[in-house]
Amino acid sequence: PIQLTIFSDFQCPACKYLSSSMHALERKYKGKINIQYFFYPLDSNCNDKMTRPLHPLACKAAYLASCLPKKFSTVHDDIFENQSKLSLKWIKDYAEKNNVTKCFRSEDAKKTVVSLLKQGEEFNIQSTPTMLLNGVKVEGALPLNQMYILMDHLIKQHEPKI
Repeated sequence: PIQLTIFSDFQCPACKYLSSSMHALERKYKGKINIQYFFYPLDSNCNDKMTRPLHPLACKAAYLASCLPKKFSTVHDDIFENQSKLSLKWIKDYAEKNNVTKCFRSEDAKKTVVSLLKQGEEFNIQSTPTMLLNGVKVEGALPLNQMYILMDHLIKQHEPKI
């Protein structure tokens, strides 16, 4: 009953906060929640909506994550855990350690990230994180207790009426 779509940037502090909440939501609503993640780097290197660089490593971090789809959850968590010390060297070393250096540097990685980023256009994404909770746009990261209230309400709406 819960469909959560997240548009996120790996260098965004609020996105890191939201990311830390996702594990708790997954545990509490196991079997009742589907979470989709879309790259939305606030970085002019891959996001043509950005007029100036805000998060200069966000595109490269997204390229890295896109090259490891089977390990996405781990890569996602590793990048956010290392957000404060994220550097081009850290990203390149991670790519090398996981044998995806060629992919990371490829035009295909950029195309993948840009195609996911473009999917946010129909929702007029202006900032990160932005969530779609069962199709309703929510901008910013809500505290976990507020997320629980919303999720519980959605589940209650889907319960059979007696």
